[in-house]
Amino acid sequence: FAQLVGRAEGCDEEQRLALLDEALGLWRGEPLVDLDGVEVDGYRAELSRLQLAVEVQARQIDVRNGRSRKALPRLERAFREQPGDTTITGLYLCALHATGQRGYLASAYDQHEESLGGDYVDGRLKSLYTSIRRGASDLSPHAEFFLGGPPAPESRSPGEDAGEHLDPAPESAPESAPEAAPGHRWNAQNVNYIHSQLTTGTVVFGTNLGG
Repeated sequence: FAQLVGRAEGCDEEQRLALLDEALGLWRGEPLVDLDGVEVDGYRAELSRLQLAVEVQARQIDVRNGRSRKALPRLERAFREQPGDTTITGLYLCALHATGQRGYLASAYDQHEESLGGDYVDGRLKSLYTSIRRGASDLSPHAEFFLGGPPAPESRSPGEDAGEHLDPAPESAPESAPEAAPGHRWNAQNVNYIHSQLTTGTVVFGTNLGG
């Protein structure tokens, strides 16, 4: 899994997406399910965050390039798992808007706000949501953070699968790990760090880890 994600760095978008999706295809259920203990729990949580970060990176590429309909089911699942994640929520809103499913926008935004438990909604997400509600013809100024970059030129207009976007990663990196870039954008350095911690330590991977 980590090797494929590491190889994806530096590739062009389509090659990168293919490698990320190949890595995600190796994932089988909860990692290290046959082991327990505080240290194992920490590894398991970190692997799950890494898997979610890779999922978001892959779906950002899809939405940036006008493939929101393909990305939407997996974004829905990610949003259900992490409704309080700003990046995931923004990317999900972009995909809903791009596929014309605007009836779900308000409920998704409200769910995100409720999940914060009184904390303020990130200003970038507020701006994106306001632009969508106002029917802006071009969301790219507000969507780029969530898409992980600017949308492809042919994906800038709203409507059926006209891409709007986002950028993601785990809720928090391990204390000694390299810092993730703003927006939780994980790169090969972060992935390789986690991979080295998992493969050089005393913990053995469970058989259902997937890679």
